[in-house]
Amino acid sequence: QWYDKYHELVEYRNDNGHVRVRRKENSSLYEWVLSQRKRRKGTTGTKLFVFPEAQIALMDKIGFEWESEVYDVAWQARYNELVDF
Repeated sequence: QWYDKYHELVEYRNDNGHVRVRRKENSSLYEWVLSQRKRRKGTTGTKLFVFPEAQIALMDKIGFEWESEVYDVAWQARYNELVDF
């Protein structure tokens, strides 16, 4: 399962030149990408998770962005809206 999604991400990168998957382009791959960031932080929901080093190395090899600037900007904008409210 993980390797199937990984290869799908590699194909996405080959087609698009980056690994910043957008929800409207491919929602299941987008969700998988988000889950990989959570896994790297060590948690998936309420469970502790250890991300295998071999998988981290594969993600690094394709230039995976562990921190998403787009997500951070969107989160900050929503936070600012909440504060202003």
